[in-house]
Amino acid sequence: MKAGAAVPGRRPRVRRDTYRATARSVGIAPRLRRRTVILDAAILAVAGAFLVLTGPVIGSAVSDGVRQITEGVTQSLGGQLGNAQIELPSSGGNSVGGAEPVVNGLPDFTRDTELQLSGRVPSFALAPGRSVEIVLNAAVIANATLDDAGTFAASLALRDGANAIGLTLLSGKDVIARSAYTVILDRQPPTLDMIGPVDGATVDGPNVIVQGKAEIGATVTVNGRTIVPGQDGSFSESFTPPVGPVAITVVARDRAGNETTKKSSVTLRAPIAAATLVTVTLDRAKVRPGEIVSAQIRVTENGIPKVGTLATLSVGVITIGSAATDVFGNTRIAFAAPPNEGDATVVVFAAGASGRTVLTVAR
Repeated sequence: MKAGAAVPGRRPRVRRDTYRATARSVGIAPRLRRRTVILDAAILAVAGAFLVLTGPVIGSAVSDGVRQITEGVTQSLGGQLGNAQIELPSSGGNSVGGAEPVVNGLPDFTRDTELQLSGRVPSFALAPGRSVEIVLNAAVIANATLDDAGTFAASLALRDGANAIGLTLLSGKDVIARSAYTVILDRQPPTLDMIGPVDGATVDGPNVIVQGKAEIGATVTVNGRTIVPGQDGSFSESFTPPVGPVAITVVARDRAGNETTKKSSVTLRAPIAAATLVTVTLDRAKVRPGEIVSAQIRVTENGIPKVGTLATLSVGVITIGSAATDVFGNTRIAFAAPPNEGDATVVVFAAGASGRTVLTVAR
Protein backbone atom coordinates (compact mmCIF):
# COMPACT_ATOMS: atom_id res chain seq x y z
CA MET A 1 0.00 0.00 0.00
CA LYS A 2 1.26 3.33 -0.93
CA ALA A 3 2.08 5.92 1.68
CA GLY A 4 -0.71 8.42 2.19
CA ALA A 5 -3.38 6.12 0.75
CA ALA A 6 -6.65 5.80 2.68
CA VAL A 7 -7.12 2.71 4.85
CA PRO A 8 -10.36 0.90 4.14
CA GLY A 9 -12.91 1.14 7.03
CA ARG A 10 -11.03 3.97 8.96
CA ARG A 11 -11.80 7.70 8.98
CA PRO A 12 -8.99 9.72 7.59
CA ARG A 13 -6.99 11.72 10.20
CA VAL A 14 -7.60 15.47 10.24
CA ARG A 15 -4.73 17.79 11.01
CA ARG A 16 -5.04 19.81 14.28
CA ASP A 17 -4.72 23.21 12.67
CA THR A 18 -7.31 22.22 10.09
CA TYR A 19 -9.68 21.13 12.90
CA ARG A 20 -9.26 24.32 14.84
CA ALA A 21 -9.79 26.46 11.78
CA THR A 22 -12.95 24.52 10.91
CA ALA A 23 -14.27 24.83 14.53
CA ARG A 24 -13.69 28.55 14.61
CA SER A 25 -15.40 28.97 11.27
CA VAL A 26 -18.61 27.34 12.56
CA GLY A 27 -18.54 29.05 16.06
CA ILE A 28 -17.67 26.05 18.22
CA ALA A 29 -14.75 27.62 20.11
CA PRO A 30 -16.63 30.75 21.37
CA ARG A 31 -19.48 28.62 22.68
CA LEU A 32 -17.06 26.44 24.61
CA ARG A 33 -15.38 29.48 26.25
CA ARG A 34 -18.69 30.99 27.36
CA ARG A 35 -19.74 27.71 28.95
CA THR A 36 -16.42 27.51 30.80
CA VAL A 37 -16.80 31.06 32.27
CA ILE A 38 -20.37 30.35 33.39
CA LEU A 39 -19.26 27.13 35.10
CA ASP A 40 -16.42 28.91 36.98
CA ALA A 41 -18.78 31.63 38.22
CA ALA A 42 -21.22 29.04 39.51
CA ILE A 43 -18.45 27.23 41.41
CA LEU A 44 -17.30 30.49 43.06
CA ALA A 45 -20.87 31.37 44.10
CA VAL A 46 -21.35 27.98 45.75
CA ALA A 47 -18.01 28.30 47.60
CA GLY A 48 -18.88 31.80 48.85
CA ALA A 49 -22.24 30.68 50.19
CA PHE A 50 -20.54 27.79 51.98
CA LEU A 51 -18.11 30.13 53.73
CA VAL A 52 -20.90 32.50 54.80
CA LEU A 53 -22.92 29.67 56.33
CA THR A 54 -20.08 27.79 58.01
CA GLY A 55 -17.69 30.70 58.92
CA PRO A 56 -19.14 31.51 62.41
CA VAL A 57 -19.16 27.85 63.37
CA ILE A 58 -15.55 27.36 62.33
CA GLY A 59 -14.43 30.61 64.09
CA SER A 60 -16.15 29.62 67.34
CA ALA A 61 -14.54 26.21 67.26
CA VAL A 62 -11.07 27.71 66.71
CA SER A 63 -11.59 30.24 69.54
CA ASP A 64 -12.67 27.49 71.96
CA GLY A 65 -9.65 25.47 71.03
CA VAL A 66 -7.23 28.35 71.64
CA ARG A 67 -8.85 29.17 75.00
CA GLN A 68 -8.63 25.54 76.13
CA ILE A 69 -4.95 25.41 75.17
CA THR A 70 -4.24 28.65 77.08
CA GLU A 71 -6.04 27.48 80.21
CA GLY A 72 -4.18 24.20 80.11
CA VAL A 73 -0.79 25.95 79.86
CA THR A 74 -1.67 28.37 82.70
CA GLN A 75 -2.79 25.56 85.00
CA SER A 76 0.28 23.51 84.30
CA LEU A 77 2.63 26.44 85.02
CA GLY A 78 0.70 27.96 87.95
CA GLY A 79 1.99 25.50 90.51
CA GLN A 80 5.54 26.05 89.37
CA LEU A 81 5.38 29.89 89.46
CA GLY A 82 3.64 30.18 92.84
CA ASN A 83 4.40 33.56 94.58
CA ALA A 84 7.91 33.95 93.28
CA GLN A 85 9.36 37.53 93.16
CA ILE A 86 9.98 39.38 89.94
CA GLU A 87 13.59 38.83 89.03
CA LEU A 88 14.95 42.13 87.69
CA PRO A 89 17.71 41.93 85.11
CA SER A 90 21.20 42.65 86.37
CA SER A 91 23.55 44.75 84.29
CA GLY A 92 26.69 46.69 84.79
CA GLY A 93 25.54 49.97 83.26
CA ASN A 94 21.77 50.21 82.82
CA SER A 95 19.31 50.96 85.65
CA VAL A 96 15.92 49.34 85.96
CA GLY A 97 13.22 52.02 85.90
CA GLY A 98 11.25 52.37 89.13
CA ALA A 99 13.66 50.31 91.23
CA GLU A 100 15.76 53.30 92.36
CA PRO A 101 16.36 53.70 96.12
CA VAL A 102 14.22 56.54 97.54
CA VAL A 103 15.32 58.80 100.42
CA ASN A 104 12.87 59.95 103.11
CA GLY A 105 12.57 63.70 103.78
CA LEU A 106 15.98 64.76 102.53
CA PRO A 107 16.46 68.58 102.88
CA ASP A 108 17.95 70.70 100.12
CA PHE A 109 19.74 72.87 102.73
CA THR A 110 20.92 72.11 106.25
CA ARG A 111 23.11 73.66 108.95
CA ASP A 112 23.88 70.29 110.62
CA THR A 113 27.17 68.64 109.68
CA GLU A 114 25.79 65.16 110.45
CA LEU A 115 22.90 63.95 108.33
CA GLN A 116 20.84 60.90 109.25
CA LEU A 117 19.96 59.32 105.92
CA SER A 118 17.08 56.86 105.64
CA GLY A 119 15.19 55.44 102.69
CA ARG A 120 13.66 52.41 101.10
CA VAL A 121 13.72 50.22 98.01
CA PRO A 122 10.46 49.42 96.15
CA SER A 123 9.02 46.09 97.25
CA PHE A 124 9.10 44.58 93.76
CA ALA A 125 12.87 45.17 93.64
CA LEU A 126 13.58 43.21 96.85
CA ALA A 127 15.47 39.94 96.62
CA PRO A 128 17.92 38.00 98.80
CA GLY A 129 21.48 39.28 98.69
CA ARG A 130 20.63 42.79 97.59
CA SER A 131 21.99 45.92 99.30
CA VAL A 132 22.31 49.68 98.81
CA GLU A 133 25.72 51.20 98.24
CA ILE A 134 25.92 54.78 99.59
CA VAL A 135 28.40 57.22 98.02
CA LEU A 136 29.09 60.69 99.47
CA ASN A 137 31.14 63.14 97.41
CA ALA A 138 32.57 60.35 95.21
CA ALA A 139 33.58 58.17 98.18
CA VAL A 140 31.82 54.93 99.16
CA ILE A 141 30.92 55.27 102.83
CA ALA A 142 28.53 52.36 103.41
CA ASN A 143 26.94 49.27 101.91
CA ALA A 144 23.61 49.19 103.74
CA THR A 145 21.69 45.97 104.10
CA LEU A 146 17.94 45.94 103.51
CA ASP A 147 15.39 44.74 106.03
CA ASP A 148 12.24 42.85 105.11
CA ALA A 149 10.46 46.12 104.29
CA GLY A 150 13.29 47.28 102.04
CA THR A 151 14.41 50.13 104.29
CA PHE A 152 17.99 51.22 104.91
CA ALA A 153 19.77 53.92 106.96
CA ALA A 154 23.19 55.52 107.35
CA SER A 155 24.85 58.52 109.00
CA LEU A 156 26.62 61.00 106.69
CA ALA A 157 29.25 63.60 107.65
CA LEU A 158 28.67 66.59 105.36
CA ARG A 159 31.16 69.21 104.25
CA ASP A 160 30.46 72.91 103.71
CA GLY A 161 28.77 73.63 100.41
CA ALA A 162 27.16 71.11 98.05
CA ASN A 163 27.26 67.41 98.95
CA ALA A 164 26.57 64.80 96.25
CA ILE A 165 24.85 61.64 97.50
CA GLY A 166 24.60 58.56 95.28
CA LEU A 167 22.58 55.42 96.03
CA THR A 168 23.01 52.18 94.09
CA LEU A 169 20.86 49.08 94.47
CA LEU A 170 23.19 46.09 94.05
CA SER A 171 22.70 42.39 93.56
CA GLY A 172 26.14 41.15 94.43
CA LYS A 173 28.32 43.22 92.12
CA ASP A 174 25.58 43.82 89.56
CA VAL A 175 23.86 47.20 89.42
CA ILE A 176 20.06 47.09 89.57
CA ALA A 177 19.20 50.81 89.84
CA ARG A 178 20.68 54.15 90.87
CA SER A 179 19.49 57.46 92.34
CA ALA A 180 21.27 60.71 93.20
CA TYR A 181 20.66 63.67 95.55
CA THR A 182 22.32 66.93 96.58
CA VAL A 183 22.36 68.54 100.04
CA ILE A 184 23.94 71.95 100.73
CA LEU A 185 25.57 72.49 104.12
CA ASP A 186 25.29 76.17 105.07
CA ARG A 187 26.42 77.24 108.55
CA GLN A 188 26.70 80.99 107.89
CA PRO A 189 23.97 83.24 109.37
CA PRO A 190 22.18 85.41 106.81
CA THR A 191 23.06 89.07 106.47
CA LEU A 192 20.64 91.57 107.98
CA ASP A 193 21.04 95.36 107.75
CA MET A 194 18.68 97.74 109.53
CA ILE A 195 17.90 101.07 107.88
CA GLY A 196 15.49 102.50 110.41
CA PRO A 197 14.42 103.48 112.90
CA VAL A 198 17.67 104.16 114.75
CA ASP A 199 17.98 102.50 118.13
CA GLY A 200 17.00 104.94 120.88
CA ALA A 201 15.29 107.40 118.52
CA THR A 202 12.03 109.23 119.25
CA VAL A 203 9.45 108.63 116.56
CA ASP A 204 6.38 110.72 115.85
CA GLY A 205 3.20 108.66 115.92
CA PRO A 206 0.97 107.12 115.14
CA ASN A 207 3.07 104.52 113.21
CA VAL A 208 6.52 102.97 113.53
CA ILE A 209 8.08 102.06 110.18
CA VAL A 210 10.81 99.37 110.22
CA GLN A 211 13.02 99.16 107.13
CA GLY A 212 16.02 97.02 106.27
CA LYS A 213 17.63 94.55 103.90
CA ALA A 214 18.21 90.83 104.42
CA GLU A 215 20.10 88.15 102.53
CA ILE A 216 18.37 87.20 99.28
CA GLY A 217 16.13 84.17 99.83
CA ALA A 218 15.82 84.67 103.59
CA THR A 219 12.51 85.05 105.39
CA VAL A 220 12.03 88.02 107.73
CA THR A 221 9.88 88.54 110.81
CA VAL A 222 9.26 91.87 112.59
CA ASN A 223 8.04 91.39 116.16
CA GLY A 224 6.90 87.89 115.19
CA ARG A 225 5.02 88.98 112.10
CA THR A 226 6.29 87.35 108.89
CA ILE A 227 6.81 89.69 105.95
CA VAL A 228 7.88 89.01 102.38
CA PRO A 229 11.08 90.79 101.32
CA GLY A 230 11.60 92.06 97.79
CA GLN A 231 13.71 90.24 95.21
CA ASP A 232 16.79 92.11 96.44
CA GLY A 233 16.04 91.27 100.09
CA SER A 234 14.75 94.73 101.06
CA PHE A 235 11.73 94.95 103.37
CA SER A 236 9.49 97.50 105.09
CA GLU A 237 6.93 96.95 107.82
CA SER A 238 4.64 99.52 109.49
CA PHE A 239 2.70 98.97 112.71
CA THR A 240 0.85 101.13 115.23
CA PRO A 241 1.95 100.51 118.83
CA PRO A 242 0.85 102.43 121.93
CA VAL A 243 2.57 105.71 122.72
CA GLY A 244 5.76 105.25 124.75
CA PRO A 245 8.71 102.80 124.57
CA VAL A 246 8.53 100.36 121.66
CA ALA A 247 10.73 97.25 121.39
CA ILE A 248 11.56 96.08 117.85
CA THR A 249 12.88 92.59 117.06
CA VAL A 250 13.78 91.66 113.47
CA VAL A 251 14.81 88.08 112.59
CA ALA A 252 16.19 86.89 109.23
CA ARG A 253 16.21 83.11 108.61
CA ASP A 254 17.87 81.42 105.62
CA ARG A 255 16.89 78.14 103.91
CA ALA A 256 19.30 76.12 106.04
CA GLY A 257 17.73 77.38 109.27
CA ASN A 258 20.47 79.85 110.26
CA GLU A 259 19.16 83.02 111.93
CA THR A 260 20.31 86.60 112.44
CA THR A 261 18.50 88.81 114.98
CA LYS A 262 18.57 92.57 115.36
CA LYS A 263 16.91 94.32 118.31
CA SER A 264 16.26 98.00 118.91
CA SER A 265 14.06 100.25 121.01
CA VAL A 266 12.42 103.58 120.16
CA THR A 267 10.06 105.98 121.87
CA LEU A 268 6.79 106.73 120.17
CA ARG A 269 5.22 110.09 120.93
CA ALA A 270 1.71 111.19 120.23
CA PRO A 271 1.15 112.66 116.79
CA ILE A 272 1.38 116.43 116.62
CA ALA A 273 -1.71 118.17 115.33
CA ALA A 274 -1.13 119.74 111.95
CA ALA A 275 -0.40 123.47 112.34
CA THR A 276 -0.81 125.59 109.22
CA LEU A 277 0.94 128.96 109.23
CA VAL A 278 0.12 131.73 106.75
CA THR A 279 2.44 134.73 106.54
CA VAL A 280 1.81 137.89 104.48
CA THR A 281 4.54 140.37 103.52
CA LEU A 282 3.85 143.57 101.50
CA ASP A 283 6.47 145.06 99.21
CA ARG A 284 5.53 148.49 100.64
CA ALA A 285 3.96 149.23 103.99
CA LYS A 286 2.81 152.80 103.06
CA VAL A 287 1.34 153.84 99.71
CA ARG A 288 -0.87 156.49 98.17
CA PRO A 289 -4.49 155.68 97.32
CA GLY A 290 -4.77 153.55 94.16
CA GLU A 291 -1.10 152.56 93.98
CA ILE A 292 -0.27 148.91 93.20
CA VAL A 293 0.89 146.78 96.09
CA SER A 294 2.36 143.23 95.86
CA ALA A 295 1.67 140.77 98.68
CA GLN A 296 4.13 137.90 99.20
CA ILE A 297 2.30 134.90 100.77
CA ARG A 298 3.86 131.79 102.34
CA VAL A 299 1.91 128.72 103.59
CA THR A 300 3.55 125.99 105.74
CA GLU A 301 2.39 123.04 107.85
CA ASN A 302 4.56 122.16 110.81
CA GLY A 303 7.33 124.05 109.08
CA ILE A 304 6.96 122.16 105.78
CA PRO A 305 5.86 124.13 102.69
CA LYS A 306 2.36 123.30 101.49
CA VAL A 307 2.37 122.88 97.75
CA GLY A 308 -0.63 123.76 95.60
CA THR A 309 -2.61 125.36 98.44
CA LEU A 310 -5.11 128.01 97.38
CA ALA A 311 -4.60 131.35 99.14
CA THR A 312 -7.28 134.08 99.01
CA LEU A 313 -6.41 137.74 99.73
CA SER A 314 -8.83 140.39 101.03
CA VAL A 315 -8.35 144.07 101.79
CA GLY A 316 -10.81 145.08 104.45
CA VAL A 317 -14.07 143.43 103.46
CA ILE A 318 -13.25 143.33 99.76
CA THR A 319 -11.93 140.05 98.29
CA ILE A 320 -9.14 140.78 95.81
CA GLY A 321 -8.31 137.32 94.38
CA SER A 322 -6.76 133.86 94.87
CA ALA A 323 -3.56 132.06 93.83
CA ALA A 324 -2.00 128.59 94.48
CA THR A 325 1.34 128.13 96.25
CA ASP A 326 4.38 126.75 94.39
CA VAL A 327 6.76 123.97 95.44
CA PHE A 328 8.19 126.28 98.10
CA GLY A 329 4.79 127.11 99.56
CA ASN A 330 4.93 130.66 98.15
CA THR A 331 2.59 132.70 95.99
CA ARG A 332 2.11 136.38 95.12
CA ILE A 333 -1.03 138.52 94.67
CA ALA A 334 -1.00 142.18 93.52
CA PHE A 335 -3.76 144.71 94.28
CA ALA A 336 -4.54 148.43 94.19
CA ALA A 337 -4.50 150.39 97.46
CA PRO A 338 -7.91 151.56 98.71
CA PRO A 339 -8.95 155.12 97.75
CA ASN A 340 -9.51 156.10 101.34
CA GLU A 341 -6.64 157.16 103.55
CA GLY A 342 -5.92 155.27 106.73
CA ASP A 343 -4.83 151.82 107.77
CA ALA A 344 -6.25 148.89 105.74
CA THR A 345 -6.12 145.30 106.98
CA VAL A 346 -4.80 142.80 104.45
CA VAL A 347 -5.96 139.25 105.25
CA VAL A 348 -5.01 135.96 103.51
CA PHE A 349 -6.96 132.69 104.05
CA ALA A 350 -5.34 129.32 103.18
CA ALA A 351 -5.87 125.67 104.35
CA GLY A 352 -8.17 126.72 107.17
CA ALA A 353 -5.69 129.22 108.57
CA SER A 354 -5.18 132.94 108.04
CA GLY A 355 -2.47 135.53 108.10
CA ARG A 356 -2.71 139.33 108.13
CA THR A 357 -0.81 142.56 107.93
CA VAL A 358 -1.60 146.34 107.81
CA LEU A 359 -1.25 148.67 104.82
CA THR A 360 -1.09 152.43 105.47
CA VAL A 361 -2.72 154.60 102.77
CA ALA A 362 -1.79 158.31 102.80
CA ARG A 363 -1.27 161.08 100.28
